[in-house]
Amino acid sequence: MKFVEQGALEKGFRSVVQTRLGPKLEELEAKRKALLRKARLGTLAVFIAFEAAAGLLYLLVGGEGKTPWVIFVFAVVGVIAAFVYYNLQTDKWSGSLSDLIMPEICDHVGGLTFERDPEGRFQIATMRDLGMFGAHNRSTQRNLLSGTHHGMPFEIVQAMLEKTTTDANDNEQTTTVFEGLLFRIVLPRSVPTRILIAKDY
Repeated sequence: MKFVEQGALEKGFRSVVQTRLGPKLEELEAKRKALLRKARLGTLAVFIAFEAAAGLLYLLVGGEGKTPWVIFVFAVVGVIAAFVYYNLQTDKWSGSLSDLIMPEICDHVGGLTFERDPEGRFQIATMRDLGMFGAHNRSTQRNLLSGTHHGMPFEIVQAMLEKTTTDANDNEQTTTVFEGLLFRIVLPRSVPTRILIAKDY
């Protein structure tokens, strides 16, 4: 596996890729292909099972001249079930990839830690109180990267903030308030101005 070092932080990482990550990534790629084959076959099996059940149920409760509503309902449910099954299978691979690569990156750079599922450890209450985003009642956090840079602690997390409301008919509506990366940087003293986060050339 080829890796081209382009920045100062990447210096020496090529040997890590060749000696440690390369073989593991090739093994993971083989598992990914096998998992995709399994996911496709499983998705098809789930869909066929729902359609077969729909046909059988229609024969039992339906009849000639009647609207085949049972088949329609089962078709919709079958599509949803197949989609959920496929995503559950492919999520296994994406999680394995980050678990493999990120520890090596953190170890190479130094002073970094990574958590794929931080379970709300990134504190967003202060950001909300400062008006950085609107009110929300559901928070999903993934891929928390923590460390220090020039002696200043920082955290970066992938976040999705949502607000769910219910109308008079008990119908729920979910609105995405924010989706993206959130940064938390601890400064040595108060800086009452805007801070620009840019690439370190």
